[in-house]
Amino acid sequence: MINFPESLNQIGVIPLSTVASGIEYIPLETSDESLVGTIGHQVFLDNGLIYIKDNTGLIKIFDLKGNFVRKIDRVGRGPQEYLQSSILSLSPSNGNILLTGNGEIKEYNSLGRFIRRVEIPKMDEYRTFSSLMFSENRFVAPLFKTKYEREYCAVIYDSLANIQQMIPTPELYGTEQQQTTNQNDGEVVRFMPVIEAKVFRYGDMVRIFYPETTEIFTTNGYGNLDTVYVINYGEYRLPGGVVNDYTERGKYISPHNFIESKNHLFINASLRNVMEDSPLFTGYFVFNKRINETRLLLDNQKKRNGFTDDMMGGPQFWPKTISGERILISFAYSEALIEHAENNEVSDKLKNILSNLRDDSNPVVILVHLK
Repeated sequence: MINFPESLNQIGVIPLSTVASGIEYIPLETSDESLVGTIGHQVFLDNGLIYIKDNTGLIKIFDLKGNFVRKIDRVGRGPQEYLQSSILSLSPSNGNILLTGNGEIKEYNSLGRFIRRVEIPKMDEYRTFSSLMFSENRFVAPLFKTKYEREYCAVIYDSLANIQQMIPTPELYGTEQQQTTNQNDGEVVRFMPVIEAKVFRYGDMVRIFYPETTEIFTTNGYGNLDTVYVINYGEYRLPGGVVNDYTERGKYISPHNFIESKNHLFINASLRNVMEDSPLFTGYFVFNKRINETRLLLDNQKKRNGFTDDMMGGPQFWPKTISGERILISFAYSEALIEHAENNEVSDKLKNILSNLRDDSNPVVILVHLK
């Protein structure tokens, strides 16, 4: 059980060494060809290569020493090109590059050679914005529908866009008629919820979380869903059908991103009116699967969240993605790292790494090796 009320009684920083055996800071080579823009969360590691998709839509590939290997520029609207806004992921079976956008997946190898196009099934009542690969011939996509009542929350399909299974929406506790309304100049405004299932992979299983339920489900793509985690919100459960309504002063916790390792679940969640001095706050929660404990990682005094790097003295750490079950991946912009080192005690090794950086150098990729 993921216990959010319990975590609010255990707010504090956790040293990185409690979960990790080591940390690496990898400065990425900076040149006109390798220059990286704004990244977001699209940084991945596979087979000794680091893949980064930035706001230009280009994919830059580096080795584990930070050396620039190549870039992939297939941005466009042609049959073998992907949209700039496409979402990057990697194939779990062979590490190929997957770009999801505009109702399809384009697959390329690490050299940028086009492999295939996989169409996401089109359904009259539903739309899809993202997709996740189970295996070479099996995919899952969360479903979006503007109406509050929705029979299905996700679809499993094959590489020929044949639907293999429609995932039923878990039983909700609210109805459209029960949605909270807001009085505005005499006019009643009903807020339409924007709810989409979250899917994330753990090994050869896919987890499915629907924001208005108290469970995280798991499937191997060939059968029914099983409950793998139960969430206890206590008094902080999101009111039914009020996802976009920020006019109320209610208190709630709303998870929106998950990364799972062998021993832990790393959760990003929005906290509304939970923290006294922060009406809207993004909290970093860690669920320890071995001892069934939930913690909120927050240093109230320094207003920092995430793990404290007690190994090399770097900034607070929080993962963007994960490679396998044991390597967490993140990055820091050079300017922020240099500023951190000027104002904090860092290890000699990190000082040496940063001594070769300028404010306009490429970002530094951070790899944390979990115990």
